[in-house]
Amino acid sequence: MNKDNELLLVTTALESTWGEGQNILFLGEWCKKFSRRHAWKKKSSMTQTSDWSDRAKLANDYEYISELYERVLAWLVVEMNYLHKVNHTSRYWRIVIGPWLLTYIPVIWNRWEEIRRVLSENDNISTFIPDMKYVRPPAFNYQNSMNLMVDDKWNYLLFIEILKRMKSDRISFYQIPIEVNIRTTTPAKNKIIKYNISTIIDGLLDKLNYKNSYKVVLHASYFPTYELIRLMFSIGSIPRLFMKFNVPIQSSKFDSKLRSTIRSDIKFKSPFETFLIDIIGKDLPIVHVEGYRDLIGKIKQLPKTQIIMTAVSHFTNEVFKVWSAKRVEDGATLIISSHGGSLTEKYRDLNHENIISDIKVVWSRPYLKNHIQLPPQKIIGKLKTNRKKITLIGLEFPRYTERIKSGPDGPLMLEEFEQKKEFIDNLSDRTRSDFVVRPPYPERGDGGWETSDRYKDLYGDDIISINTSAKLIDDYQSSRLIICSYPQTTFSEAMHSEIPTILLYLDECWELQPLFDDLIKKLKSEKIIFSSSYEAAIHVNSIQEDPYIWWNQESVIEAREMFFDVCGWNAGKDKITEWSNFLKKTLKNRKLN
Repeated sequence: MNKDNELLLVTTALESTWGEGQNILFLGEWCKKFSRRHAWKKKSSMTQTSDWSDRAKLANDYEYISELYERVLAWLVVEMNYLHKVNHTSRYWRIVIGPWLLTYIPVIWNRWEEIRRVLSENDNISTFIPDMKYVRPPAFNYQNSMNLMVDDKWNYLLFIEILKRMKSDRISFYQIPIEVNIRTTTPAKNKIIKYNISTIIDGLLDKLNYKNSYKVVLHASYFPTYELIRLMFSIGSIPRLFMKFNVPIQSSKFDSKLRSTIRSDIKFKSPFETFLIDIIGKDLPIVHVEGYRDLIGKIKQLPKTQIIMTAVSHFTNEVFKVWSAKRVEDGATLIISSHGGSLTEKYRDLNHENIISDIKVVWSRPYLKNHIQLPPQKIIGKLKTNRKKITLIGLEFPRYTERIKSGPDGPLMLEEFEQKKEFIDNLSDRTRSDFVVRPPYPERGDGGWETSDRYKDLYGDDIISINTSAKLIDDYQSSRLIICSYPQTTFSEAMHSEIPTILLYLDECWELQPLFDDLIKKLKSEKIIFSSSYEAAIHVNSIQEDPYIWWNQESVIEAREMFFDVCGWNAGKDKITEWSNFLKKTLKNRKLN
């Protein structure tokens, strides 16, 4: 190995692949964990920029991946029906495997493009590969797949697969002893125990309905329990949590013979698409292949219904997805409700929720035909504050890019952190004396971008809020001024709290729906929204003694009211009455049709 002429390509944070003394080309910033900075800082290295830091490319890729997703789904509908000897519709399989597929395709594309770029821009590179054969295991279910796709070992093996498939003469492979065993996780058999009290009560209520049929099934609806009970009684239904959807799924072993029936001889357009089709059969979650029969067995005990409504189970709950897909196929109405909201992203989940739902409940003004605006199920209202702290609500996404979406995903998180660092550096000493940061995931200090440790390293331990083990609302209540980092639910909650709030975000990374253009312009003019860290700091310095003087100015109040009007806040109306009327009307329309 000629160390003088070759660059050693390092694709992940696995330090056993970093060599000894070679000039390193890190494929991305995800290779360089903050907690291991003493290891990578002493290396002679350069780092490739993130592929989707080019937002024009992200926009083009979003269109391409959306179209590719539809072609791949159409192929998988045929293959899954053949594999399981069933004849389900495209919508059925979209509900069941769509959440995994809309994550998987962008991840594989992103990793492919990162490798393609590094090979196109460098002509003499090498990389280390294991001297033994390791295989990326399929995920057990959707949640497990999300964990694997941001795992170093999983990505390392995927990058090797891509490098070998590209067959470039610009890279050399050197075998070394590397341990890359990957463990997948399955739900604990006693997982349901943590729901013991709720399960007992829900089971007793279940016995009251001997027909096992409901007008409406609300699961993971985000309503507080007392409001859920009130809502269900208002439509003449027994209140239920439907805990049976949370039963553990039996673990099944990988069956290569079964998966070999998934045909990959279909013709696609490009080397990447051929590669995708070649590996997708091996990567489909076990619960949708080997465990599918067990899933079908679970839904036999689940209720029939006319209307299904959920805020999250259509992504995270495998039993719910299969059950709801079958119920929808049999004529039930599927309502997907937003579990959060504020300024809606332009690029989001390949439009999955809008496509699978008959009705999509949104907090903001509707912008698609199947949208309806209703009050948020669960959001904080006006809060009392002791007016002590100035609190920055942090943001953190995983080190590896996941999905394709608006927002500073993957390595762009370092630009997000740098913006907040520049903001803090421009705060006055008086402002800094009361300033704290609420990390987004305090319990994940040893993973991701380790933003909490980055803040501590720069500003000392006192920069981190003492409320990190408590709910976010505790940080709101201890603040006289809230600074949000992203234009999503946290910003909406802060605005609803009526505590003075600003939003400082990377607007070039947060592509939003055009619906919000005028609102953003108004909020910027009244210094509620900032993209400049310097301007935000100057504003905070000027109002920090008593932010309410600014917050209660007539023009600022007008801007806040405009936010509530556009982003959805029916403070003067009874939330449960509105939801009850909506569900009753939906039931009536079903009868008329």
